[in-house]
Amino acid sequence: FFNRFVRWANRVIYLSENEKSRSIFLKINKRSSILPNGVKIDKDISCKVYSGKLKILYLSRLDWKGKGLDVLCDAIRMLYGKGYANRVEFLFYGTKESVDCDKLFVFGEMTKYCGYVSGDDKKEAFRIADIFILPSRSEGMPVAVLEALSFGMPCIVTPETNIATLIEDNECGWVVYLSAKDIFNTIVNAIDTFPSKYQLYFENCINTASQFDWGILAEKSIEIYKTIINNE
Repeated sequence: FFNRFVRWANRVIYLSENEKSRSIFLKINKRSSILPNGVKIDKDISCKVYSGKLKILYLSRLDWKGKGLDVLCDAIRMLYGKGYANRVEFLFYGTKESVDCDKLFVFGEMTKYCGYVSGDDKKEAFRIADIFILPSRSEGMPVAVLEALSFGMPCIVTPETNIATLIEDNECGWVVYLSAKDIFNTIVNAIDTFPSKYQLYFENCINTASQFDWGILAEKSIEIYKTIINNE
């Protein structure tokens, strides 16, 4: 039933070229358009002053497997064991979906569970952190990453987030394999290089996020639906 629904659709809308290229539905319907997720751009964002301790933000569902938190936990354990507890801090925001997530919060002051946030509290979470991380096993186009970029925050993402190409091509952070060692090495590198590169990251992230402003995407969506209605 669902395949028939897709086959006879006038258009299939994908969030990104990467999502489209990986879709199994291209075999039954090649009529497609790209319409990404968007973000509200805050015009008052300014470059932060680095505190000396790298603050890494995770703000999403605390899904132990789906979001790759099991692998991130192993990377944090490596950082803790190698003596980086005083140089990096992880801030976790979201609703816990699994008791396994409690394993993330056993590294003393190195990891903090901050609960669920929204509205101004959510904006403040983005303002106080330095780097955003999302090591997911699967995503469409994560809005949280777009929000982080809109606050000038470089991101650490896996290829499976479907936004890795955007991050890499625009020098907005780091793309890592879903591997504890790779995440560990990337964070160690960030600890050493982040202060000298932050201004560049900030500008790149702000510029990249601007193309996903909801105002721009609203106009684009109207144009797409006009072409669908007119069978163009």
